Amino acid sequence: MTRTTSRYISYLLRLWQVSDSRQPVWRAMVEDPRSGEQRGFASPELLFAFLCDQMGRRTDIVDAEGGDRDDQSG
Repeated sequence: MTRTTSRYISYLLRLWQVSDSRQPVWRAMVEDPRSGEQRGFASPELLFAFLCDQMGRRTDIVDAEGGDRDDQSG
């Protein structure tokens, strides 16, 4: 019989909208409730890329603004 290992990941998710000179922009932050570590994201796409990485699924999402995948701006 094959036994699978289960994994559980939990984050507190915060989403908010800010205005730049052209249009509203969404920002996101996740917090690990066990460690308190926070990671900020400049776009929903970067948040999704991070979550895919956490699940072991690589993505090719690149920030159009050239920002880091886990940009702390907000």
